[in-house]
Amino acid sequence: MQGELRDVVGCMSCGLPVDTKARKAVTGIGEVCPHCVDKHGHLKSYDEVFENLATDHFMKKEKMGRLQAEVAAKDQMKNVPAWKDE
Repeated sequence: MQGELRDVVGCMSCGLPVDTKARKAVTGIGEVCPHCVDKHGHLKSYDEVFENLATDHFMKKEKMGRLQAEVAAKDQMKNVPAWKDE
């Protein structure tokens, strides 16, 4: 629908955009995308989120090589609430 506003925020774990409907379907712990929680709704580890972000987002969607994707994933994750102190 034209003019419709979506409630989209950055995932607190990977930083990628996630809308309200996807968050509510997955977990009750806050603004977390479906890729950052396990089947029980628990936040995945830093290493699991990092690997998913590097391979599924930066390598597959952004067409980056492995090293470039790892650097991009690390830069992205250092600015999100779940991993600020990592």
